[in-house]
Amino acid sequence: MKPGHSVQFTGLKGAAHLNGTDGTLVRFNKAEQRWAVRCEADQNIVNARPENLVLRQYEPEPQPRERRRRAGPGGIGGGAEGPTMGSVMAAGRGADSKEEYYLRTLLALGQQAQAANERGQGSNAQELVVDAVGAIVDKGEMDGDAGERFVKHLHRRTREEEARGNGTNAEIMGFIDTVLITKIVDRLARQGPKDRPVTLPKWLHGSLAGSKTFNETMKSGGAQLARVAASERTRIVDEQESDEDEMQIPVIP
Repeated sequence: MKPGHSVQFTGLKGAAHLNGTDGTLVRFNKAEQRWAVRCEADQNIVNARPENLVLRQYEPEPQPRERRRRAGPGGIGGGAEGPTMGSVMAAGRGADSKEEYYLRTLLALGQQAQAANERGQGSNAQELVVDAVGAIVDKGEMDGDAGERFVKHLHRRTREEEARGNGTNAEIMGFIDTVLITKIVDRLARQGPKDRPVTLPKWLHGSLAGSKTFNETMKSGGAQLARVAASERTRIVDEQESDEDEMQIPVIP
């Protein structure tokens, strides 16, 4: 079994409802001797013992000469060691909104970047997530109300993943949120007059507050506590009805 292989759950007791359903191997945790598996039905990540997984058919690795960047809408694609557009786009199947579709595809990229990082190949894979977020932002998909809907959806889903115990997914979503801030600010800076402060929309204030809280809590509390504290701070700021002026921040060089 290797990351990317398709498997079927069997013999599970604590999550018997998954028996007979399919999933995709993400990474193997040597310490716990369990596979992290992305469920095909809802794209959630669960941990399972090898004896509870049956290997199904899978496509063999392409030859080196066949490995090439496959670009998709907005320039999102996989590098020589990265995911194909097909595998990433498939992650969004079943999404009931554009916000959930974008989130699932970005999460799929993030999960593969996480796996690549554990193999010592994380830098290029992580750049795929950054490039994908940048492509979506540059297309104008995060402008105005559309951006607010996605950011609020991202924050809500991050809290849900943390509550389910899916810390890895919550961490990836936090990374997506951080990259999103940078890309949106960069787009606003390019659209506005040079040498002028960028006016950040109020719906991004929660992202900034959460990022700051995460960094502060990490110094003493660890990753899990930092994620929980950041999510709660983000929720509070998102729900605030404030009449304060929109935040101004310097132009990113």
